[in-house]
Amino acid sequence: MSEQQPFRHNLRFENHGADPDPQHGADPSPSGRATTGATTVTCTCGLDTGALPSDDARLMYEVHRNEIRDQVRGWMPPSAAADGHQD
Repeated sequence: MSEQQPFRHNLRFENHGADPDPQHGADPSPSGRATTGATTVTCTCGLDTGALPSDDARLMYEVHRNEIRDQVRGWMPPSAAADGHQD
């Protein structure tokens, strides 16, 4: 039986100060996600974006999520494969 390695990722997306202001008539996004305010993306592997605009944070989240998916599937970027790096 093979020994399992601990999962090194726990990707988190946290909105800060994104509550709509009822005085200005701001409606929340129909999708339920914050469209304004600062957002932080963190992961147990060490990723910590600090406060970013929501759309930038969403992009960082998606990029890191894809990197995690590729690691799980055993995919290596072409530059690493060309250098002879293998797991």
